Amino acid sequence: MSSSDQDPPQNPGAEPTKGQSQGEAFDAEARNERWLKVSIGLGRFEQTMWPLVLQLGRLDTRLIQADEVWPDRFFGPKLSYEDSNALHEHITQSYLWVLGAYEFIRTLCDRVSLDDPQMTPPEVRDILVEVKNRFNRVRVPLAKMEAAAKHAHEDSPIAYPGIKRGMGVAWILNRSTGVTRRELSDALLEALEKRRVAFLRYQAKKWRENQDSESPGTIDD
Repeated sequence: MSSSDQDPPQNPGAEPTKGQSQGEAFDAEARNERWLKVSIGLGRFEQTMWPLVLQLGRLDTRLIQADEVWPDRFFGPKLSYEDSNALHEHITQSYLWVLGAYEFIRTLCDRVSLDDPQMTPPEVRDILVEVKNRFNRVRVPLAKMEAAAKHAHEDSPIAYPGIKRGMGVAWILNRSTGVTRRELSDALLEALEKRRVAFLRYQAKKWRENQDSESPGTIDD
């Protein structure tokens, strides 16, 4: 990796996500708990998808923990042979996580497009689609060695890997835009949390409606 690949620039259009602030100690237990909750929530209406999300979440936590260790070693004078191999394995795992998570969010977006608007409100559906598009911008050059169609005029066909301090593994898409795996995982987790809240509200509403319909009527004398 060249030095320019090691600290990719921030995307000026990207908004910081929850858990992205620099300097805060990473809480692996809390992260796993959030993934567990959205997995259970997903299992309420997608029985076959929630185990995948749970495992993506566990891997995400392990990758973040590794991301916290690597910058201090990576930016040192020289990597040992063992460290070099370990770093490439870490980047490969991050790459595979992005591809797997993209396939999940793509499938979920297809499913919710058919949902009752009360179960998946349009604003939640739009958030999920936006997250899918963020993944796709990185996924296409990683998997196909070409820029995503919507960014063909600005992105390189190759997303070069690097390490960003405070965020971990990243991919450089053009001279001014780099996207970290952590940004993508934060966005996906937050979108699933919004989906979970919307579904719980929908369930509560349906329960109240059922209770009302089962209530005995008033008998006039």
